[in-house]
Amino acid sequence: MKSIALAAALVATLALPACATGEPVASESPAAEIAPATTPTPSGDVAGTVTLPDDFPAKDVPLLDGDILVANNLSGGWSVWVASNDVANDFAAASELLVAVGYENPVTTSDGEESFASFSGEKYQVQITAGVDPTYGPAITYTISPTP
Repeated sequence: MKSIALAAALVATLALPACATGEPVASESPAAEIAPATTPTPSGDVAGTVTLPDDFPAKDVPLLDGDILVANNLSGGWSVWVASNDVANDFAAASELLVAVGYENPVTTSDGEESFASFSGEKYQVQITAGVDPTYGPAITYTISPTP
């Protein structure tokens, strides 16, 4: 499980050089801000209603249908977390959505608890992970960056 998380972090770091400092980058898009808290998470915290940043490439990067838990503009890419009812099936569905619109999938790995895949497209590179976050619970996470 740690190797998948490490691989995802490494890919995200390499794909988004503007974020190489490790410091969070605030979104310049007001749409990425979290609205008033409404939904309890598995840890008992309360999550808000989150929308995609205004500049998110929704036509080019199809997301799994579900509640958006986190959505950030990373000054050169985006990070989106989508709630999942079944991480294994939702990971497969998220992968299929990307392949259906032309993304190639050269890397996929899973350790039974978490999964990671990397996709290359004409305009964007997309990395997805599936697992259970201690704060948000089961989720599919996307890291999107422009194709170099």
